[in-house]
Amino acid sequence: MLIGCASSGDHQTVTRAAELINNGAISWDRVMELAHWHRMTGSLFASIRDCAAADLAPEDEMEHLRVHYRHTSVRTLYIRAEFAKAVKALAAEGIEAMALKGVALLGCAYHDPGRREMADIDLLVKPDLADRAQEIVQGLGYEPVGTEAVQERTREVHRHLPKLHNHERELSFEVHTHVVSPSSPLYFDIETVWRQARTTELHGVDVLVPSPEHMLLHLCLHFFLDRRFTSGSSLKQLNDVAAYLTADDEDVDWDLFATEVEDKSLDAPVFTVLSTAATLLSADVPAEVLDRLRPAEYSKKMEELFIRQRILRTQKLTATELVPHGSVYTFRAMLRGVFKRVAPSGQYMETHYGTDAIDAPKSTRIKRLGEMFNRGFGYMTNPLRLWQEVRVDRWLHSLSGEGAPVGNGDRRPGRAS
Repeated sequence: MLIGCASSGDHQTVTRAAELINNGAISWDRVMELAHWHRMTGSLFASIRDCAAADLAPEDEMEHLRVHYRHTSVRTLYIRAEFAKAVKALAAEGIEAMALKGVALLGCAYHDPGRREMADIDLLVKPDLADRAQEIVQGLGYEPVGTEAVQERTREVHRHLPKLHNHERELSFEVHTHVVSPSSPLYFDIETVWRQARTTELHGVDVLVPSPEHMLLHLCLHFFLDRRFTSGSSLKQLNDVAAYLTADDEDVDWDLFATEVEDKSLDAPVFTVLSTAATLLSADVPAEVLDRLRPAEYSKKMEELFIRQRILRTQKLTATELVPHGSVYTFRAMLRGVFKRVAPSGQYMETHYGTDAIDAPKSTRIKRLGEMFNRGFGYMTNPLRLWQEVRVDRWLHSLSGEGAPVGNGDRRPGRAS
C-alpha cells in the first residue's frame, strides 16, 4: 500500500491506491505502523483521499492520517517562512546559501505541502563562511544541540556544523559545508556543485539550488548512506528520487549525470539507488544509464536482500554498528565493534541517547543493556536474520569502496563488485 502511494500524486498512484483498498486484504494497523516508520503519512492520506475507493477506507484510520497530513501542511508552510528568513539574513551578510534536499524539493517535486514531512532545513555554504553562517542562523533564535564535546566531534567528522534547534518552534537548521562527511569514502570535490548551481526563486526568496544532475546525485547519496544504519524513512527518501525525476522543469541531462558520477567514482552506490528506485517505485531511469553505471559483478540477489533488510524491514539493525566508515571489513574489526558497543564511550551514549545519557549514565547504560539483551535474544532465536544483516552491511560497505585510504578529498577506488 505504501509503495503504491509513494509518489507526488500522479494518476497511476491514485489508481493503485483504489485497487488495493477495493481488494479488501489490507491490514490497516500494519499500514499505519509502516506509514509512521517511513514518514509517509502525508502521501498515504493524500493518495487515499484522491482515489475512487476513499469511502471504503476505515474512518478512524483516515482521521488519524488526516490530522498528520494537516500538521505536515502547516509545518511545511512555517518551514518555508523560516527558510526565507534565514536566506535573507545570510544574503544581508554577503553569504550565498544553497537549498538542499527537502526544502528544495518542496519547490519542485511536492506541490502539495502535506505530502512530504521535513525534520529540518538544510543549507549549504562555502566552508570558509560556515562559522559566520552558523552565527547568523543562531541569531534567529536557534541553539546548538549537544555538549561542547559532541559539537566539536560534529565539526570534525560530519558534513554539517552542529545542528541548531529551537524547541518552541520544534524546528532545526543544519549548515552544511558538503553533502557527505569528509571521513566518508564517498567524499568528493564539491566545487563543481557550486559552479553548476543555479539561482531560482524558492519560497519567496532568490536562492541557489543544485543543478538537476547534482540534486539527483545528492538524493541518491543521502538514501544510500542512511541505509548503512536504518530502514527508517527509506521509502520517503527513495520517493524523493522518483518524485524528482517527474518534477516539472527538472530535466536531468542523463549523459552529464552519468559522466559526473563516473568522474567522482560513485558508480556503485548511485546505481544501487537508481536500480532500487526503478524496481520498487518504477522510477523513470533510462536503461542505458543503468547499464553504463552498473558495477561489474552487481548482484540482483543481493539487491533483493538489501530491499528486504534495509527498506521493508522495520526493526533496529545491529550489524551496521560493527564496522565504521573507512575501516576494513574483517572479523577482527567486527569483534572490536562489538566491544565498543558493549562498553560505549560517553560521547557515543550522548549521540545515541541524548544529553540524558550524561546526566544519568547508570540508568542509560542499564537501558542500553536491556535493549541489547532483547536484540541478542531475537538473533539467538533467528540467527539467519543476523547473518543476512551482516551480508547486506558488508555488501554496502564494498559498494562504498570503504576500507580504502582516505585523505585530502582524494577519491577511493571506483567500481566495486
